[in-house]
Amino acid sequence: MRLEDAWWVCCRGEELSKVKPLSFSLLGIQYVLFRDENGIAVCVQDYCIHRGAPLSKGTVRNGCLKCSYHGWAYDGSGRVSDIPYEPKDNKTGMRRVKTYRVCEQDNFIFVCLSDTPMSPLPMRSPHFESPAYRTQRLVNRFENSVPNCAENFINVPHTVFIHPVIFRVPKKNKIQITVTQSNAEVQINYYNESDNFGLFSNFLNPSKSQVIHIDRFIAPNITTVEYHFDENRKFIITSFLRMISHSETMVYTDLTYSFGLFTRFSGPIVRLLGQKVIDQDLEILKVQQKNFDSFSKVTFCYSGSDCVMKEIEKIWECFEKDQNPFELETTRYTMDILI
Repeated sequence: MRLEDAWWVCCRGEELSKVKPLSFSLLGIQYVLFRDENGIAVCVQDYCIHRGAPLSKGTVRNGCLKCSYHGWAYDGSGRVSDIPYEPKDNKTGMRRVKTYRVCEQDNFIFVCLSDTPMSPLPMRSPHFESPAYRTQRLVNRFENSVPNCAENFINVPHTVFIHPVIFRVPKKNKIQITVTQSNAEVQINYYNESDNFGLFSNFLNPSKSQVIHIDRFIAPNITTVEYHFDENRKFIITSFLRMISHSETMVYTDLTYSFGLFTRFSGPIVRLLGQKVIDQDLEILKVQQKNFDSFSKVTFCYSGSDCVMKEIEKIWECFEKDQNPFELETTRYTMDILI
């Protein structure tokens, strides 16, 4: 199994118009999206098969992508539909550029580079456009790898240091966690968590009852963080990661929430604080990557709770070696942490 077999978010639906192509980087290669005559998104490499010019510098006319260098045009199937300076009987249609699988759902455009995708369709964004929920969508470019970003997004211990007050405060409450790796997924269940949620603890969980908190890494490029405070208060963070290169990751974050009567009014504060937390993660992950580059031969010193990162790395290594992470032996850990 390869990274090419996964579905990757490449842009939001509204970013791709009918008249302009959109370039993006995936796994170190440049691709371009455009909409065909029916408005359906098409993906090809950002490379004209004629003389190698970037197709993203061209234009879209009548559903065909037209190269800016010599005017070669490509239709939605990748076929060369026009060479403007040659007669129409020159067997134009015999030439074509490779197209890739595209799926547009939940206002995301996903691309799979493989003919054998891991799943028929990408994972849905939870409760997207459900009347009982609202979603704030944030897009950020991280200067670090996909596995390091994923570990950060589901790593609770760092929150009291990187996100003090906003997200958590250092109370040293004893929390029991269970970490399970199975079927190319790492799941962390938290127990005895009730009131350490920063500024909004009293709003999110006024009864101080035990919270249902589950974090997941879904290989190779999705994380979810779910808090169920009570029947009327739920908060879900879903991050879709796209590997630009080994040290750059584009992250599309959906902050999905249901706060009862307050749901319709909570958008601005959820968005503001959500981006504030992400900004803090952007900075620490950036300086971490700089240290990786400077101290490339450093050996890490792991502690017990680092089993989360070790399991993510184990799964990621399977993709890098074209092995099947679904065949990994199931592992399970139970431990206490202080937050």
